[in-house]
Amino acid sequence: MFKHPSMLSKVKDSKKLFKKTTQHAEGTITPNKQMQLPFFKTSITKSQITELVFNYIVEEMRPIVTCEKPSFCRLIQGLTGITDSTLLPNHKNISKILQLNNFGKAFRTFSKSSTIESDLHYVGNLDELNSDEDTQIDSDNENNLSSPIDMEYVDVGQLLYESNSSGCTNFSLPDHLTCCAHTLNLIATTDVAKITDTNYINISKKVFSKLSSFWNLLSRSTGASDKVFDICKVKFPVPIITRWNSTFDAIQKVLLFREKLNFVFLELNLAKIKNTEWVFLEEYCKIMQPLTTALDKLQGEKRNYLGFVAPTIIILRRLLIELSLLTYCSPLKYCVISSLEKRFSYLFDLSSPKSKSFIISSMSHPLFKCSWIPLRYIDLCKELFINECKLTNSYSDVYENHISDNSDDSDTEFYGNVFSSQNSSSNDELSTNEHSALRNSNLSSVEALSFLNSKVKELNILDSFPVVKQVFIKFNTSIPSSAPVERLFSGAIQILTPRRNRLNDKHFDMLLCCRCYLQQNSLT
Repeated sequence: MFKHPSMLSKVKDSKKLFKKTTQHAEGTITPNKQMQLPFFKTSITKSQITELVFNYIVEEMRPIVTCEKPSFCRLIQGLTGITDSTLLPNHKNISKILQLNNFGKAFRTFSKSSTIESDLHYVGNLDELNSDEDTQIDSDNENNLSSPIDMEYVDVGQLLYESNSSGCTNFSLPDHLTCCAHTLNLIATTDVAKITDTNYINISKKVFSKLSSFWNLLSRSTGASDKVFDICKVKFPVPIITRWNSTFDAIQKVLLFREKLNFVFLELNLAKIKNTEWVFLEEYCKIMQPLTTALDKLQGEKRNYLGFVAPTIIILRRLLIELSLLTYCSPLKYCVISSLEKRFSYLFDLSSPKSKSFIISSMSHPLFKCSWIPLRYIDLCKELFINECKLTNSYSDVYENHISDNSDDSDTEFYGNVFSSQNSSSNDELSTNEHSALRNSNLSSVEALSFLNSKVKELNILDSFPVVKQVFIKFNTSIPSSAPVERLFSGAIQILTPRRNRLNDKHFDMLLCCRCYLQQNSLT
């Protein structure tokens, strides 16, 4: 309160208003009656209590020994109404869950038989972990839900080594890609700072110096911050170097309160922003709006794939070219466009070998298909997509044939005469494998063209095109930005606090994975 003296009078006024509302017309004060919650007889198992306690410890980043603290135990007993302390989990139960079960939940795998929307299934179940009996509070309902954990551990390094040694290309790591979101941020900061136009440099320096003085005063003086809040009734964000788009968001908030800020600048003895400088800020936001929108889309973590990159960059360039009637920020516009063409040259020249993964990932996404491709590259992109579908189908057929050949040869021996006569009558020049490969190649081409001609834009449509679905999974597994990884590091800092300096690497990894899993599961 001493840091914010202007808020003290508001607190006193609110207390007086509260006292008046609790009085009768005669002036007597009504006693505050405490509401009684209805009592419901509930039945809760030990596994449910353990799961709730585990989720609380992981999400709030509390030490595992929290479950054994007396105050925490009393809280659980008071909320659940239990009296048996053996139903409460101890640190051994929580550690066991952390090590064997929910660590496996943090990893997700693709299911061959499920749809795209539900193809991520979680491995493991909390109830399967408890070796003790799941004892209910109601002693008449005791059962045991113990069962083996459905978890499979795969050595990825060994799998890749075996696939390379055998010549099989079904398993491979995706190509190394640069972070597209970080590239856009470099355009908005580093490249823009290299503008050499004198008029733009002069007016931009004046405007941003005034805004920097305003933002510095807000972040350093609580009195100035309270005064601005009293006048504008909002808090103004301050740009941060490590936070992308923070400068644009701060300028946009300033423009929304242009009239009130003129009075604020006078009250704070700051240099007033002129009308020409306000026009400069409006043009600056007009140019940066498409760039920041594209950056937000590419740094997203959910419903974002590599196939979003090429359409987003091409549309961004088109929107910037369409901007007109600029008085002060024309150099900024041309700088952003030229930087896009330079840093993303492989997306504007689709004949480049580096463009292949971006082309196929976008064409295999039902939302885009061929709608974003320039007319001069439409035939080239269709050919790339169809050839990739043929290649993917041939690999899967070879793999399936390899498995079936090792299983049983009795059918081939018994029906060999029928197969040979059918092949000789249809085409004597083609062998059985060649005829099958030609047929599968034609089917893949028809499926690819049918998918491109479909007007459905939902991901569920991929279930009707199995070969295209395999291509989609192959090229859209990579994410276009490293922002999710940076968010993971930010969460790691919150877990590894100075008071938890004895946390070992193994438990740290488990807590981090579990926390990310629980956060994503709560948002869906």
